[in-house]
Amino acid sequence: MRTVRELSRSEIDQLIQRNCWGVLSLAQGNEPYAVPVIYGYDGDAFVFANGPGRKVDIIDANPRVCLVITEVEEAGKRWRSVLVRGMVEWIDDVTGKLSAFNTLRKQVPASGTRVRDGAKLASARVARLRADEITGRAAG
Repeated sequence: MRTVRELSRSEIDQLIQRNCWGVLSLAQGNEPYAVPVIYGYDGDAFVFANGPGRKVDIIDANPRVCLVITEVEEAGKRWRSVLVRGMVEWIDDVTGKLSAFNTLRKQVPASGTRVRDGAKLASARVARLRADEITGRAAG
């Protein structure tokens, strides 16, 4: 049987920084909903951009979320995961949105495309996830 251990804060931070993709879990009433997201992390909060749809509607109704970031090796014999619980808030000001897009651009490989269209930037739904709790575990 494999031993599961807690990750140190340093290991958690490294895992978050070397990835850019996670699964965001939401709840609408008593119905769970999970969706993959591309995130950026600035050391304080996670950010992600959104188009209109179910995810945005659910967050509007219930901003409590859980983000899971996972690395799997050797067909699941070795894995590491980080679980982030917290509250999503929408970034409405253009300066905040620009900062969030810069955070995403730094995190996501080959994402050098800049948003130059002011109307697109102004209308984007950009979210900030402020973590109440960040934990990590590993096995293998």
